[in-house]
Amino acid sequence: MSLRLRTIVTGASLAALAFLLYSIQLGRTPLSADEIQLLQQAQSITETGRDLAGRGTPLFLQVADEHWQQPMAVYATAAMSAVRPAALASRAASALVAAISAGLLYLLLSRIHPESWVPLLATTLFALTPIMFVSARVGLDGVYPVPFVIAWLLGMRESLSSGRLRPAMVGAFALGAGVFAQPAAPLTMGFLVVVGMAGLWAAGTRAWRPYASIVAAFALPVGLAAVWFAMHPETYPDTFGRWVIHAAHLRYPLDGLRALVNWTTLGTRLSIYWGSFDPSWLFLDAPDTGGTQLRGVSPFLSVTAVLTGLGLVRLVQGKATPWTLTLVAGTIVAPLAASTFGVAHAVEAFVPLVPFVVLFGAEGIADLSGRQSLIAKALGWGLALLLVVEFARFYAAHLLR
Repeated sequence: MSLRLRTIVTGASLAALAFLLYSIQLGRTPLSADEIQLLQQAQSITETGRDLAGRGTPLFLQVADEHWQQPMAVYATAAMSAVRPAALASRAASALVAAISAGLLYLLLSRIHPESWVPLLATTLFALTPIMFVSARVGLDGVYPVPFVIAWLLGMRESLSSGRLRPAMVGAFALGAGVFAQPAAPLTMGFLVVVGMAGLWAAGTRAWRPYASIVAAFALPVGLAAVWFAMHPETYPDTFGRWVIHAAHLRYPLDGLRALVNWTTLGTRLSIYWGSFDPSWLFLDAPDTGGTQLRGVSPFLSVTAVLTGLGLVRLVQGKATPWTLTLVAGTIVAPLAASTFGVAHAVEAFVPLVPFVVLFGAEGIADLSGRQSLIAKALGWGLALLLVVEFARFYAAHLLR
């Protein structure tokens, strides 16, 4: 079996195992009100081709007067209902999206660390990360942006290593499609397009045509929104008008700029943004606010903090490549959407950060695996044992209580 085929088969196998892990006892907890609303929309689409408000083949779906849903989770749930019981279709769809993300991440890691155990170990770390686990088991849209972000990272890695533009364009197209994954996604994907162009600039691309091609690839799927808003202009204020740019700010851009740099608003958003990188919340001791699926569990296992720290040291000590700069910039901008929405530690908008953190953790795994000292080997085995113990504790607290 060729290396390429073996990589694909292994990635698909890991995705299948992740799906089985995420699918255990999906119906153990009652559906939340938000999950029920999404299921009702999906059932309406399946049965009538219209949303609950009566709009045919809707791009955005109205739940209440000012509450709208992005389409991807609804349509994925409608498709999943053909093979799974309707009550669990939304959760099964989320589990499948998360499993696909694990498979894609393995493919990316195999390009970065070929012929090693790093891709397998890092993908396992990704699949067992608490924020991924809980998002994969909830029938909402929090996990849906992740495969599009990883597809973009795949394209950027290929372009930066080969010098070919087409993979980066495919990645930008994936980000454009990901705009319809979740309300915070338009901002997240837009920020990442800018990061991708900065990565190409760092790689020495100076002509304007590649950047125009990137923007065009991103805009192509986003154009569906323009068509929808042209047909249904009344839907803009409560969709993109809330998620991206307020309708009044489209008409008066200077007012939008003033609102953006308002000291009170800016201070609040900066506070929320910096709080997203609080190591205590990320890795050690998250408070149970009662408003998220994490229920007081930190988004990442503490073993991830050690591996990420080792990975950062490894990258800092090495040469600053365009790929490294892309990863760092992507990590910086990934939580921006959550802070823009004004909600501290918003899990739904925070999930796209996971691939970046795991990629740094993979560098830490590579650093340990490359050392021959007894101390490094002991640390590696100790971290592996800690990973098992931590996930077992999290699993028991989350699923068995």
